[in-house]
Amino acid sequence: MQTSKRIIGGIGLLFALFATIAIIGCAGVRARKTAVTSFVFYAVDNPALERDVAAGVNWRAGDIRAVVPPGTDVRSLVATLDIADNARLFVKEPSGNRVKQVNGETPNDYSKPLTYLLVLEDGTEVEFVVTLREAETNAAVASLQLEDEVVLTPAFSQDQRSYTAAAPFEVAELRVRVTTESQYATVTIAGRQYSGRGAAASVALAVGEVTSIAIVATAEDGVNTESYELNVERAEPDHDATMADIAVSEYASLTPAFSNEVGTYEVIIDYKEAGVAITPAAQSPVATVTVNGKPVASGEPSEMFALVEGETKTVTVVATAQDGVTKQEYVFNLIRKPIDPTFSLASADPGFSERFGFEAVVFKGRLWVIGGSATNMDYMNDIWYSEDGESWTRATMNPGFAPRRNHQVVVFQDRMWLLGGEIGSYEYTNDVWVSEDGAYWVKLDVAAPFPERINHQAVVFKGKMWVVGGYGSTSTGHSVWSSMDGVTWTEEIHEAAFPPRDMHQLLAFQDQLWIIGGKRGSDRFADIWASPDGLTWTQITDNPGFNPRMLHQAAVFADRIWVNGGYGDGYTTAQDIWYSTDGKSWEQATDAADFGGRVAHQMVVFQDRLWVIGGISGTASRRDVWRSNAVQ
Repeated sequence: MQTSKRIIGGIGLLFALFATIAIIGCAGVRARKTAVTSFVFYAVDNPALERDVAAGVNWRAGDIRAVVPPGTDVRSLVATLDIADNARLFVKEPSGNRVKQVNGETPNDYSKPLTYLLVLEDGTEVEFVVTLREAETNAAVASLQLEDEVVLTPAFSQDQRSYTAAAPFEVAELRVRVTTESQYATVTIAGRQYSGRGAAASVALAVGEVTSIAIVATAEDGVNTESYELNVERAEPDHDATMADIAVSEYASLTPAFSNEVGTYEVIIDYKEAGVAITPAAQSPVATVTVNGKPVASGEPSEMFALVEGETKTVTVVATAQDGVTKQEYVFNLIRKPIDPTFSLASADPGFSERFGFEAVVFKGRLWVIGGSATNMDYMNDIWYSEDGESWTRATMNPGFAPRRNHQVVVFQDRMWLLGGEIGSYEYTNDVWVSEDGAYWVKLDVAAPFPERINHQAVVFKGKMWVVGGYGSTSTGHSVWSSMDGVTWTEEIHEAAFPPRDMHQLLAFQDQLWIIGGKRGSDRFADIWASPDGLTWTQITDNPGFNPRMLHQAAVFADRIWVNGGYGDGYTTAQDIWYSTDGKSWEQATDAADFGGRVAHQMVVFQDRLWVIGGISGTASRRDVWRSNAVQ
C-alpha cells in the first residue's frame, strides 16, 4: 500500500513539473512577442546604406532577418530596435559574454548571425538571432505563358523581348502567367506588381483592337530588371447565325427539306408517336441556339414536344451569332395526325362465297374464315385461310361439324375452338369443337356445357375461354360461363348486372372484359359494361355517342376499342367507325367507312392492321376483304 502511495505521489509530482514547464513556456512565448516589435538599419545611422533597411521579426522562432543591397559592408552597422519598456539590451557573444548595447548607437558586425539578449523588467530573458544577407540581382524570367488556349508567338525565349498573340472574341480577359528564376523577384504585368514565382494577371482585351501589355521583372535588389512587350489582338465576334441543318425525330416528316432560305416548316408525326424532338445544328461553332426559348447544344436534340392526336403545336428555333445581334429564326408547325380511319380493298374475290354470321380469327400467322350463311335459309361449314388477306385457300372439304352460323370461334392454348351456333331453323347447339391445324376438327365430350345458344360472344381472358350472353332455349342473355380446358364449363354468374342480350360484342381490353351494345327482342343497346373478373360488371357509359345497334363488330386495335357497323335504327345499316382509348369517351373516326355499311360481318386484327370481311351490305351478302391503312 505504501509503495502504491509512493507511485501515485511520484506521478503527481511529474504532472506538476510538466504543468510548471508549460506555464513557463507560455510565459516565454508571450514575453518574446512583446520584447522586440521592429528592427531597422536607418541610413542616417549607417553610411554604408543608401536607404533604410527594415528586418522581419519572427517572434515565435526568435528570428530576425534582413536583406541589404549587394556589396553592403555589414561589419559595422547600427540597428534600432523597438523593445519592451525598461528592457535592457545585450549582444550575446559565442563565449557567452554579454555586451551591453545602446539602442540606435552601438555598431555590430553582422557578417555572421548575431544573438541579441533582452532582459525584461521582470527579469525574463529573451534571445533573438539576427541574420543578414545581400539582395539577389537575378531578374531573369523563366517562362511566359498565356491561358484560354491563346498561343504566344514566337514561343518564349529570354532573349526575345517582343511577342504577339491572337485571342478569339470569346476571350474578354486574357490570363497572363509569368514565372521568374528567383523566388525573390517581383513582376509587374500591365502596371500591377505580383510575386515573381508564379505571377498571374487577367488583362482586359478590347474587341477588334490590339492591347499592349508591358511585363517587367525586377530583381530583389530593386535595380536589375527584365522587360517584355506583349501585343494581343482580340478578334471581332462571328456574325454567322445560319444553320447547317435542323432535323426532327426519325419517325417524323419535315416539309419542305431544311434550307436556310426557308423559315417555316411542317412536321408530321404519326398517331402512334407521342411527340417529336428537334435537333438544330448551327453552321458556326460559336453560335448559340434556342428551341422555344430553351438553350439547346448544337447537334443535340431538344426536349420532346408532346402532342395528342390531331393536335398542332408551334415551335420556334432561334440561332444567334456570337455578336449577340445577328439572329435567324425558324418556325416549325408540329402536327400529330389522328389515326387514319380509311380502308383499302385487299380482295374483291377471295375464293369463298358471300356470307354473314360467320367467324374470322387469326391463328398461326394466318387469317381464317369459318362457316356462316349466304341467305336466311342456308348454312356453311367451309373453312378458308390466307397468309396475306388477298389470296385464300380452302383448308378442308369436311371439318366434321355441322354447317352453322352465328357461332363463335376463339384461339386458346394454340388451338382453334368452335363454340355453339345455329345449325338449322330455330335449332341451336352448344357443341365444342377443337382443331390444331384448322383442317382436322375434334368434338369434345363436354361436361356440364353451357346451354344451347346463338349470337352469343366468346373471348379468351385471364387464361380462360369465356362465353357471355346470346339467345337460346333457356335464359342465356346475361349468363357468364368460363372454361380452362374447353371440357369443363362453369357458370360464373347466371344473371349478371347488365341487361340480357344477344348480337352484342365481347372483348378483352385493359385487363377487363367489355360488353358493347346488342339487342334483346325489340330493344337495342348502346351501353358499355366492363368487368375485371366476369362476375362484377360496371356500366361504363350508356351514351357513347353512337346509336344503339346489333350485329355490329368490335376489336382492339392500336390501344383502343373500335366499333363498326351493325343495324342501328330499324334495319338501317350503319356505316360509321368509332374508337375509344378508355371505353368511356368515344371519337367518331368516320361516318362513312370505305367499305360501306356492314352487318353480321367480321372485324379482326391481322398483321398489325384492322381487317373487315364479308357480312351484309344493304340487302346483299358480301365476301370482299378490306384492310385498314393505319398500322398499329
